[in-house]
Amino acid sequence: MACPSNQLKELRDRAARLAAEAHRRWHDPESSLGSPPGPTKRVFVEAIAAAPRLSEHRKMLFRAMHAELNTLRGANVGAVERSLRRAREARQDLVEAQAADFPDGFWDQPTA
Repeated sequence: MACPSNQLKELRDRAARLAAEAHRRWHDPESSLGSPPGPTKRVFVEAIAAAPRLSEHRKMLFRAMHAELNTLRGANVGAVERSLRRAREARQDLVEAQAADFPDGFWDQPTA
């Protein structure tokens, strides 16, 4: 069944919003909406910013931050996985709606 264009726009907006949320949650597992970065990442980002550019110290801090973010993903696995799942489901809903509207797959093509 075809979707009206406003429904497709809502699905597109929802997919984009949830993808952005999943991206934020992956790269900053501690942050809550409206207050990024989380406390751990904030400390690392400030230290990285204070370190001399291209220095070994700065590179070490960057690697340490990513190792810590990986640990935090594990500690916040429920929230991270929920966020990723919701983004995948929203994207799939959009793809299915577009396929229903445009069975030949030409939804990205401009109409003449």
